[in-house]
Amino acid sequence: MNLEKWLNKPSCEKKSAIADFLSLENGDKTIIEEWIVKSTPVSSWVDAVRLAKAIRNATAHGALSPSKVNQWGLQKPLLTLSNNLGEIVVASMWKLVYQESYFD
Repeated sequence: MNLEKWLNKPSCEKKSAIADFLSLENGDKTIIEEWIVKSTPVSSWVDAVRLAKAIRNATAHGALSPSKVNQWGLQKPLLTLSNNLGEIVVASMWKLVYQESYFD
């Protein structure tokens, strides 16, 4: 089933059909609905990390599989997200390694 079919399915209770399928709640539900359902771009490092967490949770619960990612055409967006997360890690490590010590 492609992503369009999931996006057009009626929602249940207070979440989209896709959030229900992925078994997401609270913040995970919100960020996935913003990104997938409303096509809102990720505009901050905080949102990138929140989205990665939601995707990790959906994957850990078995709802989001590699075949589903392929069916839904999410390969390129997920690659971009992983590259962005890599930039966060590099910047964090750079700051830790090269920050001047206040104890010297």
